[in-house]
Amino acid sequence: MEHDLEKAYAYLRDFSDLESSLENELRTNQFIKIRSFSRKHRFTSMGSPAQYIAFLEKGYALAYRKRADTRVVSWFRSAPSGIIPENFFTGNACQEEIVLNAGSSIVYTCRQGIGDLFRKHPKTAEFIRLIQEKHLHENEEEKMLLRGLSAREKYIHLATTRPEIIENFSGKDIGSYLGIRPRQLYNIRKAYGKEKFRQY
Repeated sequence: MEHDLEKAYAYLRDFSDLESSLENELRTNQFIKIRSFSRKHRFTSMGSPAQYIAFLEKGYALAYRKRADTRVVSWFRSAPSGIIPENFFTGNACQEEIVLNAGSSIVYTCRQGIGDLFRKHPKTAEFIRLIQEKHLHENEEEKMLLRGLSAREKYIHLATTRPEIIENFSGKDIGSYLGIRPRQLYNIRKAYGKEKFRQY
């Protein structure tokens, strides 16, 4: 368990100085938990308030929304990464569902645990804000880039910059994220595979 938590502390240090008092609190706080999943796990449920925030220590996650009964993937995550549901602090119902892949592990805490840390260490809010802003910025930056690309260019961009996404998520989810229809994605992946093969 300690080995897993060390990755979470290192992740936090990338955002700001982690005060020793806050780090000690994180190490001893009874609300900090670790859990691994042998099967896919639904981290949030659409229409219900989010109960947890987490550090993705191992594995992968995705979020999707429903539009006219169609599942539309809004982002992918790969470890190490923070997972903060968009409405966690407001208590409003989630507008997206977050799913963890089989084999994933998280370090997580609930609303009560965050409240406890806030009262003792105000800088906790800064860490969470920075983590949230980082991922919102990365999501928006990637979406803006993808908007200016053709379907083929979108797939190649994802395959070269985030190959772990191509390897660990279904073609249906990848196509949903990129806005590419199944048949078109199939043809692009087939052609891209041949191009890669010719390079060697």
